[in-house]
Amino acid sequence: MKLRNIDIAKSGKRIDFLPLDEEDGNVAKDVNGLMNGTVTNPVWIKKLHRSWHDQYKLSVDPVSKTVFVIGNDSLYTYSLSSVTANSIAYKSGSLNLSKGNQAFFDTVSKSLFCYSIDQKRIARFDFAKQTWDQNFIYPIPDYITYYWHANKFYSPSDSSLYTFGGYGQLAFKNTVHQYSFATKSWISMAPDSSVFPPRYLAAGGANEKGIYILVSGFCNMQRHERDFITIQNESSRTVRRSQFPEPCT
Repeated sequence: MKLRNIDIAKSGKRIDFLPLDEEDGNVAKDVNGLMNGTVTNPVWIKKLHRSWHDQYKLSVDPVSKTVFVIGNDSLYTYSLSSVTANSIAYKSGSLNLSKGNQAFFDTVSKSLFCYSIDQKRIARFDFAKQTWDQNFIYPIPDYITYYWHANKFYSPSDSSLYTFGGYGQLAFKNTVHQYSFATKSWISMAPDSSVFPPRYLAAGGANEKGIYILVSGFCNMQRHERDFITIQNESSRTVRRSQFPEPCT
């Protein structure tokens, strides 16, 4: 229930008014300063609009056309084909999501994953058991993330998740992270900045040969790159950069 604008009147005449526009505390102040109210366990909506609570992660299965929304205590699904929604309460307990968590769906194994680059942890959801096979750090770390808007893709050829770039703690990243599902281990590398300038908010995608392509992206607050990066995810892990010509004036 959401409440606001409590108008107190007598014989049709207003005698007090409480807008309920506070941001914290247990006191609801009236506009005249004559009579304050006491609120038990409030969740102030005004503060929620200013301080976002990023507690949900989203991924999509393009084959079945299903949208997955990962919450702290439940998984929500929405089928674009049948236009139906469903929810699954976790039997493994609450999932400790932080703002740096991301999600992806592997169409090969038909598995849903949630992971944290900062924590170097990855969890798989078991639809049959309705459980996650592991959890993330609790208490949730105070820092937000070092890798906002990092690109990612899953490579079936070597059973690995790759992430590229990102932004966090006032720094742009060119780090490439690899999680191997075969060895259950993380590997990180930072290509030369002349080949892969640090960036985030890039466009990207993979082809059937396991080559990932990043296009453009922001490298600092004033510059938007005009290039594309090809990353070969085989044993060589080669990175190549090509630049677009300057637009005609």
